[in-house]
Amino acid sequence: MRNPADAAGLAACDDVAPGFARRQAPRVLAELEAAAVELATGTDLVQEPRPDAVDPALLKRLGKATEECARDLGIVPELLATRRDLTALIRGDRDVRPLAGWRRDVIGTRLVELLERG
Repeated sequence: MRNPADAAGLAACDDVAPGFARRQAPRVLAELEAAAVELATGTDLVQEPRPDAVDPALLKRLGKATEECARDLGIVPELLATRRDLTALIRGDRDVRPLAGWRRDVIGTRLVELLERG
């Protein structure tokens, strides 16, 4: 709301620590200036849409397969694949931990099979 023009003005803003203002003032002020230019030129500031939701049933099946495999190995499932890994797989990302290294042999191939079946 204040639109500070310098480090002192930034430090005077509520909830801005003086040390942060001292260290980050050039960066923050540059971002504020860029935002002001965008607003002045009429550029629409639109939030990026959220990624599409994943099929909860498929996510559950992948999670169950991961849990079963982990139980057989006597390890926690997160060592094989996290929920984030599984979500990324469903969205088409193939550069994830379960598909690399030792995890590919242990769980990755199984997860890909489940994905292909849908």
